[in-house]
Amino acid sequence: MRRWGKLEPARQESGRKEKVQKMVRYINTHYMEDITLLKLSDQFYMSSTYLSRTFRKVMGMTYSEYLIRVRIRQDIHLLNHTKMRVTEIVQKTGFHSDNHFCKMFLQITGALL
Repeated sequence: MRRWGKLEPARQESGRKEKVQKMVRYINTHYMEDITLLKLSDQFYMSSTYLSRTFRKVMGMTYSEYLIRVRIRQDIHLLNHTKMRVTEIVQKTGFHSDNHFCKMFLQITGALL
């Protein structure tokens, strides 16, 4: 009986990590869409509170922080490898405005455009 008690938390942790890995794959694929906490929780059939807590525990950041980092990483790639204007890139990667993008870009990278 003791062994089962020790295995159960490890199994739960493994299940949480697996769920979060699926969420990460989803975000990495759909980052350009309007991914709200509610939409993500509906997509993965869990409450937004549980999703938020689990994502933060496993990833060390909120789902929205992760989403912004994915978008910024893609923005940097497009800035370096295309001739697209910043406004086009911002729209393509899911930011709602140039101002929000610039604020997040500065916050994440520490650099101004």
